[in-house]
Amino acid sequence: MDPSPSRLPQLRDLQRFVRPVVEPAAAVPPWMELSRVRALPIEPLPGAAQLNASRWAFTLSAVRRFTEQGACDLVVGKPSKLALAVLARGAFARTVYDAMDDFPSFHPGWAGRVMAEVEAAVAGSVQVVYASATLLQRKFTAAGRPVPLVRNACDPASLPVLNQVAALREPGLVGYIGTLARWFDWGLLESLARAHPHRRFRLIGPLHTTVPRSLPGNVEVRGPCAHREAMQEMARFSIGLIPFHLDSLTAAVDPVKYYEYRALGIPVLSTPFGEMPQHATQDDGVVLVRGDTSLREALEAAERVMDGAAKVQAFRDANAWERRFADAEAAC
Repeated sequence: MDPSPSRLPQLRDLQRFVRPVVEPAAAVPPWMELSRVRALPIEPLPGAAQLNASRWAFTLSAVRRFTEQGACDLVVGKPSKLALAVLARGAFARTVYDAMDDFPSFHPGWAGRVMAEVEAAVAGSVQVVYASATLLQRKFTAAGRPVPLVRNACDPASLPVLNQVAALREPGLVGYIGTLARWFDWGLLESLARAHPHRRFRLIGPLHTTVPRSLPGNVEVRGPCAHREAMQEMARFSIGLIPFHLDSLTAAVDPVKYYEYRALGIPVLSTPFGEMPQHATQDDGVVLVRGDTSLREALEAAERVMDGAAKVQAFRDANAWERRFADAEAAC
């Protein structure tokens, strides 16, 4: 179930009618039934569930028909009032809340408080909570229940095979693939690009913020592409960037792109947000940019990282989604 926005309407909703953000649609595999939920973006308002009930009816009927086919699990990836409505239907062999972000931090003020209440209700209604970051694990453990730490991972099957990666690499190309939104530190990127005018910087992904006009000419911003194509483009990078601001939202993030960069043998230059300090202590392919770090030295340190094929394959094996969830099952 692909839920609707769990927030109040925003100006960008109107802007998307005029100039929509187009993201490539992923092909739905034959074993998956995808239900796109239509609802008004009014979730924080009192009575929102009642107003959206008629729009949820088709999805709730599809859930009922699906559960009648046999035993099944329910995994909630985003806390919402729709998730609570589905949980209230019961008929699931197991229920899981897969906490991948600190969702209340996406919402300011009153809306954030409502989202915190909805998230707490979802977490209290399921049998197990998985936390993708240490901060999230502490948050839900405080409610008095065991919470397995299930960090993010990568899909090796979606990556170029190792003997192709070297041929794709473009020396001197520093890149980022992912959403460009309010958490992206444009100031740091600009400083890096100006400190290294002879290098190329390439950003690829959906744009949900304004690109600064002050960016130097060695920075290229491209639109989004399908995931498999994105992995081919990522393999061209000599260094992978994760320049995120340090705030309450990023404090609970374990970025998937870290695993994808490293599974391609790409060194990572990152700010010390979320799980990245922990990764830096265990992985010499991660260089952190702190307030007192020389940007020139940091980029050069990242470029000196040399990973052989055996090390990269070992990383892929240890950080595949299959391995991650097998470990999670063992921890429950």
